[in-house]
Amino acid sequence: MPAFGKDGIVNLNQSKTQTMWTAKKPDGKVVLTSAVEITEDQRKNLCKAHDSEITVVKSEVKCL
Repeated sequence: MPAFGKDGIVNLNQSKTQTMWTAKKPDGKVVLTSAVEITEDQRKNLCKAHDSEITVVKSEVKCL
């Protein structure tokens, strides 16, 4: 939660890192983003549903 301090606006809450999984088409279009790991079966179902090869990328995001 932001608050005003003598040095300007400060964040009182500690930031944390969250793992995210993103399913993408070859052209870079994001099909699905999830905080829960996307399984191989889910990836195959997405490939069939979108008639395209889907890749799953794991990344870390910092939540403020």
